[in-house]
Amino acid sequence: MANEENAFGELIQDYIVECLPLAEAVADTFVELERRWQHGDSGGDLLAPVKGQLHTIKGNSAMMGLTPPQNVAHALEDLCALLGDEPARRGEQAAALLVRGGGLLIELIRGAASGADAEAAAEFVDRVRSFVGARGGSPGDISPDTPDRRSNDRRTGDRRKLAQDRSANVVRIDFRRLDAMLEVLGESMMEQESVAELYRRLSRKVGAIDELVDLDRALVALQKTLKRLESLLMETRLLPISSVFNRFPRLVRDLAQAEKKSVRVVSSGGELPLDKAILDRIGEPLIHILTNAVAHGVESREERARAGKPAEATLDVGHAGLMIHRATPGSATSGGVRVPAPTSI
Repeated sequence: MANEENAFGELIQDYIVECLPLAEAVADTFVELERRWQHGDSGGDLLAPVKGQLHTIKGNSAMMGLTPPQNVAHALEDLCALLGDEPARRGEQAAALLVRGGGLLIELIRGAASGADAEAAAEFVDRVRSFVGARGGSPGDISPDTPDRRSNDRRTGDRRKLAQDRSANVVRIDFRRLDAMLEVLGESMMEQESVAELYRRLSRKVGAIDELVDLDRALVALQKTLKRLESLLMETRLLPISSVFNRFPRLVRDLAQAEKKSVRVVSSGGELPLDKAILDRIGEPLIHILTNAVAHGVESREERARAGKPAEATLDVGHAGLMIHRATPGSATSGGVRVPAPTSI
């Protein structure tokens, strides 16, 4: 029984690792769709890819027996299909519904290991059902999936089979264990240096003998091996900085709406790898910078219009810096305000 629970726990983690980036991409797409619709762009090219991502999330959630994220993905999938077929329905209400659903999907997937918020999921599905029903169709087109006992048994069997078939090439390690391993490695390197010093002292007393020559070779080889191990361990701690950047579009969108401003986030350099400890530390300062940028670095729509600037401001976030474009006609970046780069915080 314990082995089955451990296997299922590993599958949950695999599910989160696979589906969370998809959900984040979906949520970012919905934020971009809202922005495009506000500027009169249909954004039709974004709807087709997002439906495929939602279908994958829905299928994976169903396979794991995670009904709340499955229902939300299902509702969003059908809502996207409706908006694809009926462009006239694309507006403020539809955009708000999509953005809310994208954020909720992320929350549900992140909380899959501890239990998803079924009430919030059901409430959202009802809102989508009402929106779809407002066109005159059946409000029951989107309904929560309520698997019966046979479905539960089948899914349990699927989970066990997947657990048995899971590749042994992937091992998940708690980040604290990596820290402990680095500490042990550091101690080993110090001991190796002590042995090397002892060798040097012994060599001065005894002189060059065959045994000391062999010991010298062994110490050099050991040092190279420890350096390689250190490099490999440090690589396991690296994550792309996009894991932090991905939170920004939705965050800025909500902040801008609260301030009654139009702000867009553009990110670059997301593939830059950084140590997880650094990423954990820069997240909150960057959010603080973005909050101040929206609140104090960007004018209202009216002020920007009077100054001859585009109504929409742009926050350019990248590993080289974070730039607020306060553009004036004829100059895309004049008046830019640069704040500390993520890598220098």
